[in-house]
Formats: sequence, C-alpha cells, structure tokens
Amino acid sequence: MQVTKEAVRRLRAANLPDADDLVATCYGSADFAEGVRAFVEKRRPRWTGAGR
Repeated sequence: MQVTKEAVRRLRAANLPDADDLVATCYGSADFAEGVRAFVEKRRPRWTGAGR
C-alpha cells in the first residue's frame, strides 16, 4: 500500500492529465456491477467483458 500511495503521489506531482474518464469507465462497467453483486451474494462472478 505504501508503494502504491507513493506512485500515485509521484504521478500527481508530474501534473499528468486527469484520468477521471478511466475511473468512470471501470466503475460504470457491467463487469464491475457483476463483481459487486457476486461479492454481496457470496458467489463467483460471471464476467462478460462487457462495458456499460
């Protein structure tokens, strides 16, 4: 976790372009929703590779 935090800190310091679109794509995907449902239902996820 410490290394991940440091990597993020360095990326922010480099003034790279915002990546909000990438986060939205991931968290808005059908596979993400399936992963959350499967976790809550205590079952294995059925991945489809589908986006939104």
